[in-house]
Amino acid sequence: MSTGSDRTLRFWDVATGSAISTIPEAHGSLIWDLALSDEGNQLISSSSDAAVRMWDIASATPLGQPRRSPHDKDILSIAISPDGEYVVSSGEDRRLSLWNAQPQALSWEKSRAHLAPIQSVAFSPTDSKFVSASNDGTLKFWETTTGKLLGTTQPNVSEKSSIYEVYAVAFHPDGAVVVSGDRAGKMYLWDVNTQEQMGEPWQAHEKRILAVAFSPDGRYVASASGDDTVAIWDTDTKALKYRLAHDKDVWTVAFSPDGQHRASGSGYRSLKLWYVETGAAVRTLRGHTNDIASVAFSSDGGKLASASFDRTIRLWDTRDVA
Repeated sequence: MSTGSDRTLRFWDVATGSAISTIPEAHGSLIWDLALSDEGNQLISSSSDAAVRMWDIASATPLGQPRRSPHDKDILSIAISPDGEYVVSSGEDRRLSLWNAQPQALSWEKSRAHLAPIQSVAFSPTDSKFVSASNDGTLKFWETTTGKLLGTTQPNVSEKSSIYEVYAVAFHPDGAVVVSGDRAGKMYLWDVNTQEQMGEPWQAHEKRILAVAFSPDGRYVASASGDDTVAIWDTDTKALKYRLAHDKDVWTVAFSPDGQHRASGSGYRSLKLWYVETGAAVRTLRGHTNDIASVAFSSDGGKLASASFDRTIRLWDTRDVA
């Protein structure tokens, strides 16, 4: 599957490289982000045309009409709730928007949810809340249905500095802990109930952290960075398990649902699959012509979606990965 500069969304047969079907005029402008539903049968896309669209993957058809969002700048992050009922988007305009997936309707929006661009959003896997992470150095916790602010937290530092800008956030599978990564390459763990920092941060990378993700069992947390590496850490001890090098900035990282594999995408236009336990390479998926900005596995592990700065989104069949 890919989205292109001709504003179409294409679904691809990975084996042959041929387009199965084409949807013309998928958006009125460039398509920037995507998320897969837990069932793996729906995909949501967002664009610089300020529209959010949902697609049925099997039929390659849109579900409803495009919905114009309140965003007036780039939509930097988008996420689907575990039950598939809600979609949250965040933008460079410091705005949060929450959507009902079915029917596709805006539920609420916060015009100035943070004091700086909101780089990342993530839903809790266990209850009705989500977290947003911003370049203003804060994490904010929100009640999903009402938009009520549940709490705000930031690093235990006395001075304000751009090095504490937060670029990535993810929930632990038990919903009780959140991990974040900042511009200085540090990682933090946070108690969701108290919104308190859990121990000291650790220096994970030499440059800013662009993505973080927990393994499905919560044993490991992965980090991707502008220092051209992706690293795996023991969640409890914060000890490094291993570090792997890409050729350029690593923008994104994700674990497969069974926890056996990990995908990472970089500025070298390649999408790599790895064995989690050993760090050995499984394979490299090529086809994008620019940096790979986002990857996501379907809940059954049979599909892997990737989004790139080349304005395309591709869907890969990962059912035969050993």
